[in-house]
Amino acid sequence: MKEVLKYGVLTGLFITPFVAFVVSSSMFFPFITGKNFTFRILIEVVFALWLILSLLDVNYRPKFSSLWAAFAIFLGIVVLADLNSEFVLKSVWSNFERMEGLITIIHLFAYFVVLGAMFVKRITWDYFFHTMLVASAGLSCFGLFQLAGFLNINQGGIRVDGTLGNATYFAIYLVFHSFLALFLAVSNKGKEWSGFSRAVITG
Repeated sequence: MKEVLKYGVLTGLFITPFVAFVVSSSMFFPFITGKNFTFRILIEVVFALWLILSLLDVNYRPKFSSLWAAFAIFLGIVVLADLNSEFVLKSVWSNFERMEGLITIIHLFAYFVVLGAMFVKRITWDYFFHTMLVASAGLSCFGLFQLAGFLNINQGGIRVDGTLGNATYFAIYLVFHSFLALFLAVSNKGKEWSGFSRAVITG
């Protein structure tokens, strides 16, 4: 039972980097709502599985840290601020164009808690970070196909936007993963996967 729950949680966590590929043309703001709803549902399932696992095995319960405390305090402040805001519903739920607000922050906190509880070894983080690089490499290829004219650029012009629907969002996504690839290439120097990190940077 515990093994099934464990691998169910890990599978869900390793799927999250690929949420960036989700585009739902049937929804308002297809580049935003589809990704957000997918992420929220995925995290809710993962958190529920992890909660059961943590009740069965103390090894999977979160370990207290200053970072954990800081996030919890931040969440508490946001809850108080949103519940006392002028437009409580918008503060809590945001809107379809942004999909931020308290609900998203709660899901991110749940994501943070499960990651911290499940990823206790450096090797697990390495696998997860490299999974993120695989996803970013896929989106980079998507952008190259847009630039070559094989795929449409959603915003028009020559500023590629990948599956994010916004060239600025796509740019910072690639910048973040470039620094992640650089970090992994340096920290894993001499290991079998350091070459992949360097390839992502040069690509």
